[in-house]
Amino acid sequence: MATQTQLRNRPKYCPSRPHDYIYDPVYTVSGAKDHRRCVMRAARTQAQFQVCPIFPTMFSDLCPRTRLALKCLDRVPNSIDKSWPAKQRAMAERPTRSIDVDGVDRHRFFRRPIIPLLHPILPTVRFALEDKLAEEERPTKGPETRATQTDYRESETQTVPWAPPHVGSSEVLTLAMLSWGHGLPAGVHEVEIIQRARVRRAWEGVDTEDVLDAVERDEWAFREREIQEIHDMRLELAKGLLDSIQRGWSEKLDHRLDRYRAYKQREKEERLKTIRHKHAREVRKLALRHAGVHKKYRRLNVVEEHTDITSELYGPQTRFGEDPRRRHELISVDTKIISQNKGTEVLEKLKKPKPAFDYEKWSLPKVHGELCIRETRWTEGMLRKLHEDLGALRVKREVPRHSLHLASKVEELEERPLTPSTEVVPDDDESTYQATVFFQKVIKGRAVQTLMSRGRSRCHELIQELKTTQALQDAGMSEINEERRSVLMAQRVDYVNKKKEELVLEAVDAITGESVATLLDLLSKELCRLQDERKAHAFAILATRERHRREAAEAGRRQVEERRRREHDEMFKQASKVRQDTVDLYLEDVILDALDWVSEQEARQHVRQMARRIDEAAYEAHSRSGYLEQEEMVADMIHNYVLPEVQKRLVRDKMERRQKKYLSEAHDAIYQKMEELDESPPEERDKD
Repeated sequence: MATQTQLRNRPKYCPSRPHDYIYDPVYTVSGAKDHRRCVMRAARTQAQFQVCPIFPTMFSDLCPRTRLALKCLDRVPNSIDKSWPAKQRAMAERPTRSIDVDGVDRHRFFRRPIIPLLHPILPTVRFALEDKLAEEERPTKGPETRATQTDYRESETQTVPWAPPHVGSSEVLTLAMLSWGHGLPAGVHEVEIIQRARVRRAWEGVDTEDVLDAVERDEWAFREREIQEIHDMRLELAKGLLDSIQRGWSEKLDHRLDRYRAYKQREKEERLKTIRHKHAREVRKLALRHAGVHKKYRRLNVVEEHTDITSELYGPQTRFGEDPRRRHELISVDTKIISQNKGTEVLEKLKKPKPAFDYEKWSLPKVHGELCIRETRWTEGMLRKLHEDLGALRVKREVPRHSLHLASKVEELEERPLTPSTEVVPDDDESTYQATVFFQKVIKGRAVQTLMSRGRSRCHELIQELKTTQALQDAGMSEINEERRSVLMAQRVDYVNKKKEELVLEAVDAITGESVATLLDLLSKELCRLQDERKAHAFAILATRERHRREAAEAGRRQVEERRRREHDEMFKQASKVRQDTVDLYLEDVILDALDWVSEQEARQHVRQMARRIDEAAYEAHSRSGYLEQEEMVADMIHNYVLPEVQKRLVRDKMERRQKKYLSEAHDAIYQKMEELDESPPEERDKD
């Protein structure tokens, strides 16, 4: 008969958890003070103390030898704000609604759940709140004695092994392989697995081997179907991935072809533009050649150039409205004054000549950005006027009509220009008019003379060169023609050779293109084959990885089963009241007491040995000390203690004598001055 005494303490309940003020969304406090109280209450609830030794008194009889230290234990993460402003924000963000005491919020106002009654009650009945102190005032039970009976054999072997009273197995315990994200929330597949597990457990109670084999075969068939479905799903995903990759490649190829097509189109347009430009240029050349206009340099005839008044010698060809050889000259000659009366009318209206320099015009600041128009630039109006004047001055020639079978040079007679007619001038202005006409003639003649002299001087070297080379040109024409024919023949041969070379290059390019196309086709096929091999290798690696994963899952399930077995063993140990922790604490206390006693004894023995050694050393030193050592000691003491004190006293007496001497002299001077002031009359004292 085994007897066991068990102390049953009254269970302690808390109205709330330590950190409800942080995590509970409906936890409400009245202010910062209550929030601080909640924080302190949570800290006190979590506080843990540990025994720490005090090293100076650890191996001595002095108290205390140990102390209690508070562990710095805070189970709230640093990312969570525990301050009062954070609680205020949480309370403000909480959706507010009306509190229904008699309805859905009724359970918040009671300390225990409401047990439904068997008989109906009125809705207006109020339940009284249970007093908090009633639980504390209940009488506590004392120690209880319980007995257990065990049967033994003669060999002291237990006949009936102990088993826990609870034998029922819940279906939830069979679903340990399901976890959140891996089977939970449950779907159609998980429901099917649970149903099959129920059927298997139902058939496990039957001892027929055929039925068990059929169930096992069904399980293996179901597992193979699952594996096949997973493989099919993986194959579909791989096909989708390959389709997306192929689609991306095709899109890239299309973009590349579009860019190449656009590049070729731009190149085609540029070539067409160049060809059209060359075509227009050649058409212009053919039109000029058909019209008989020769752009090549022709031999100059000095006689014709000097006799023809329309040659460039007398009227140089202008460039952009001005003569480049007379770019810096300003010759303003109005040729119509000879044939018209407008010039005379202008001269009659002139009162006085204009000043040579216009100060007002040139004093203005120059406006930047405007174009400077030269006065010597020939405009359309000036050119038209010059053409009309030259046409009026030219001699009208009559070309006789005759047959062209015998060409002969016909000299045309130059006609004199018509005599200009003017209006009748009054007799009073006749002299002024004659002077003006004479002045105009002089200016025109001088201008023509200047132009002719400049042209002659400018073409003097050319005239001399033509005179010297005219005789040699006829003799060298035959050689030039021969050389020209040889050059043309060489050009034709070169053109034919270029055509042949182009044909050969076209054939070579065609052959090269075919060979390159064949090589690229072969390389693309090899690349596709290599990609297929890599895909097959990747699928093999995936299959191997899946097999390893399944083996690891099987190993994990075996570990879970072993862990459950160990848990049941531990439950059995706890149920059999094997208090290993109590034994460990008892042994630890015994070992600590033994260590304290041993350390104390060793410390006492060590102190006694040290004291004995010190006494022996002192006695030996005292016995060995003699008269000389005593004299040295006395001399040392006198030198270190007596002489410094005597020296200090002598110095102090000397300082006092000096101070007394100076003080007596100061007193004598002061008293003498006071006596002199007392003996002098009041007037002198006032002056002083």
